[in-house]
Amino acid sequence: MLVRVGLVVALLGIVLTVYKVVWPSTKTAADVAREVGIHVGDGRPRIVWAESTTTDNPPHHPMYLMTIEGRFRNGRQTARYLTFSALADTTYV
Repeated sequence: MLVRVGLVVALLGIVLTVYKVVWPSTKTAADVAREVGIHVGDGRPRIVWAESTTTDNPPHHPMYLMTIEGRFRNGRQTARYLTFSALADTTYV
């Protein structure tokens, strides 16, 4: 019985390790910049400034403060630079 439990725990550990490698839970600054850029019309923005930090309130999620450069638009409004904050552990922008 103990061997079976140990085997299940070992297999579960391997599955969780593979899951983390294939689908990391925290995005890089480049990932966030690219996703925001795509959302506002430029899929290849240049990161001007990025700072990694955490949210103020517990559980202190990882986040980025950043400025990106590109050709951005929102309807008729256009911008060359965007400054924003973004959570690093979400699946959306």
